[in-house]
Amino acid sequence: MTQNEFKVIPALDIMDGKCVRLRRGEFSDPSVYPGSPAKTAKRFYELGFTHLHVVDLDAARSGQSVNQDVIAGICRDSGCRVDVGGGIRTREQVSGWLEVGADRICITTLAVRDPKTLKQCVDRFGAERFIVAADASRGRIALSGWREESARNLPEFILAMRDLGVKRFMSTAVTRDGMLTGPDYDLYQGILERFPDIELLASGGVGRADQVRRLRCMGLAGVVLGRALYEGVINPKDVVSIENGEEVNAGA
Repeated sequence: MTQNEFKVIPALDIMDGKCVRLRRGEFSDPSVYPGSPAKTAKRFYELGFTHLHVVDLDAARSGQSVNQDVIAGICRDSGCRVDVGGGIRTREQVSGWLEVGADRICITTLAVRDPKTLKQCVDRFGAERFIVAADASRGRIALSGWREESARNLPEFILAMRDLGVKRFMSTAVTRDGMLTGPDYDLYQGILERFPDIELLASGGVGRADQVRRLRCMGLAGVVLGRALYEGVINPKDVVSIENGEEVNAGA
């Protein structure tokens, strides 16, 4: 992995057909943003982003979704490469999302509860088509829309997934997500030191462009940004420049 591979990826979380952001994964009080998911995705593309991280929050919460057509349209029409996550728990769902144009599938619950099926999917579609979300809550893996906490700890889980052939992981410090209080650098540094051969995406808490720059310098594969972009806390041009390697050493 090289620094040139670093990607800044806007998050597009969809609930009831709307763009929303949660704080610490709490569904009870979402922040709802104007603009349809399809228009928001297109706007991110026009701002210079090449990847999107799209999460179906309805499916993550209940296993049922009303957003399939919207997300399929984003995969088809946004111009971006799209990671899709949220409630994907069967091989048929994985296959269906890849067929409509998803670039990668992001999963947690399937990985925890049915690693045999995940292995079959990795073997069939290729490891490059998957991201495993190793989201940490008190050192344990959070799943089912972060409403449940697995008994498996973070290093044990990453090791097991790596042994299945998974190469790319995303880790969110649940207590920081949506809070703009800064990323959990210690979490990511610990993962990279223990598993230097994986590609790691950071997510949660980023509130300034210099924090993105620092994550790039640490050797991460990318960062997922949400509230900071939607609320204008971070200038999109600044982080697109960081992605491209400009000013990477300034303010790190």
